[in-house]
Amino acid sequence: ATGVPTENMLTVFGTLAAAALVLLPCVNRINNQINSIAYFEPFFMGVSDNLQDEINGQNIDMSFATDEDEKLDVKESIEMKDITYAYPNTERLIFDHADLKIPVGASVGIVGTSGAGKSTVVDILLGLLEPSTGHIYADSVDVKEPGNYRKWLKNIGYIPQMIFMLDDTIRKNVAFGVPEDKIDEDRLWEVLKEAQLDEFIKTLPEG
Repeated sequence: ATGVPTENMLTVFGTLAAAALVLLPCVNRINNQINSIAYFEPFFMGVSDNLQDEINGQNIDMSFATDEDEKLDVKESIEMKDITYAYPNTERLIFDHADLKIPVGASVGIVGTSGAGKSTVVDILLGLLEPSTGHIYADSVDVKEPGNYRKWLKNIGYIPQMIFMLDDTIRKNVAFGVPEDKIDEDRLWEVLKEAQLDEFIKTLPEG
C-alpha cells in the first residue's frame, strides 16, 4: 500500500539493526556511567559538605605542594598512632585508638573484608580524612604540624582503585602530565623500581 518495495524495506531495517548493534555497547557504557554518578552522588555531597564545614570552621591551608617546597625527609618509618575514626553521621568506629608503623622501604598490603577500613587507613595517611584522635608521624615529626603537611605531600604518590590509563606507552603513563622533552629517564626507572615493576617492564618487547 505504501509503494515501497519489500527489498528496500529489508535493506533499511537491516541497516538500522546493524547500527543498533554497533551503538549498544556505547549505550551500555553511558548507562553504567549514569548509574555510577547516581550511586556516588550522596558520598560526594557528604564529602563536599564536610570539607566545607572544615574550611568554614578552621584556617585550613588548601594549597598544594609545589616544586619550591622541601620534601619532608623520612629515614626510618611512617607511623599512625592512636588513630580513632568514624564515618560522618555514624557511631561505628572504623578505628579505635589504632596504631600502624611502616618501615621505610617496605611494601605493605592492607587486606580485609569490605568495609573494614582498607581505603580509609590510606585516606587518613594521605591527610584526606581527619581522625578524631591520633597523629601521623614521619620519623618523629608530626606531619600535620604547621608547615609540615605540604612537605609531607612531596612524599606521596597515589593511584586510586579506579584508575585511568592513557592509550599510549607505559613511559607516558608513568610520567603523566610531564612534557615529552622533560621526562627524566632516571626518575622514571626509579619510580618503576619503587613500584616493583622494573623487572616486568624489562621483559616487554620494547622494555
